[in-house]
Amino acid sequence: MNPRPKRAASPPIEPKPSRLKPFKNRDGLGAYIKDPESFSASTVISHSPEFVVIHDLYPKSAVHLLILPRDPQKFFQHPFVAFEDASFLESVRQEAARVRKQAASELRRKFGKVSALDRKRSEALDADDDGDEDTVPDELPEGRDWDKEIMCGIHANPSMNHLHIHVISVDRYGQSLRHRKHYNSFSTPFFVELDAFPLAEDDKRRHPDREGYLKSDLKCWRCGRNFGNKFTQLKAHLEEEFEEWKLTPKLHTKKEEDFVKKVSDAGSLTKNEKNRWTGRPYLEAQGRKRSEYKGIRSVRRLQGNKNKMK
Repeated sequence: MNPRPKRAASPPIEPKPSRLKPFKNRDGLGAYIKDPESFSASTVISHSPEFVVIHDLYPKSAVHLLILPRDPQKFFQHPFVAFEDASFLESVRQEAARVRKQAASELRRKFGKVSALDRKRSEALDADDDGDEDTVPDELPEGRDWDKEIMCGIHANPSMNHLHIHVISVDRYGQSLRHRKHYNSFSTPFFVELDAFPLAEDDKRRHPDREGYLKSDLKCWRCGRNFGNKFTQLKAHLEEEFEEWKLTPKLHTKKEEDFVKKVSDAGSLTKNEKNRWTGRPYLEAQGRKRSEYKGIRSVRRLQGNKNKMK
């Protein structure tokens, strides 16, 4: 009986392309650093031999960008270590200043037409586009300073291995802000502003776990209201704050405190008095005093939140 012929050896199974990718999980940012040109313009905003700037894949605010240094001697260092190099820190600051302007421009593009302080500026631009010379002012109104609505900094305990700097709007109302740690990572000293570097050796922010920043109470970044550990309630509140923030800058500027004091001293608003930030009349002389725009909180509530923050 003839022996059964041997079956030809099967060719080796090639791994799926996804398995060949070296940048996974905590190393995910490395792909942008290595080959930024392989990504679309909607992902990679700009790149140079020194830096890559991208949209954060999981945005925690309306605008959330990342600056990725490309220096191989730096990009695996903890930011506390990397920023001890004065020359490197200065180069990061210069790049951050450039990207910050981009982020501020994006905020103005998104929300300028609904912002009370930008309204005259938007109207002037529209008049210029329409060619109506009679309504175009000699100088473009300055409008809202969106640069002040941007934060630049790092996390004291980064979640990704490659060094990255967050350039993020202050609203904390991004689609990927989903739990307590997300919020507190941008609302406590866990987020270290770039201007704070270099840190002193005894700076508490060097020990974020010991300080318990991520486990601290959830406090509204804008009005200071404490929600304890109730993230769902905070998230609903942030929606209201987001709508109001688009109209007006952050609370507790000098002008706003003066206005709160004026109302407090007067006891109540007159019926026809207007909200000084939106230009809209209050509907009631007593009670919540809401403006016609949904989401504007009462002056009494402003006063109460102001007292809580003392």
